[in-house]
Amino acid sequence: MSDLVSEEYGMIAHAFRDATTALAGIAGIVSVDLAFVSADFEAHDMADLVQDVLGRGANVILINGLAAENQGPVGFLQRPYSSDDIGRIVSAFV
Repeated sequence: MSDLVSEEYGMIAHAFRDATTALAGIAGIVSVDLAFVSADFEAHDMADLVQDVLGRGANVILINGLAAENQGPVGFLQRPYSSDDIGRIVSAFV
């Protein structure tokens, strides 16, 4: 996912499997345009992560997220998804 976005759209993207790793990763990343995050963790962690990423001026794509969790420039993917699905969302961000 990250490679596709980097190659096709020139964005710096990172993928995270859980909120703890994502929060630590985002804090250590100098520049990020887009974060892919699985929504399979607690809502409290999700809100913190989304706010942290958005605060850095980046976008978020929640995998298996709910539109009700929308707190800004957030895209949503439901498994299974394709590179076309990713492209549709990323195109809205650029």
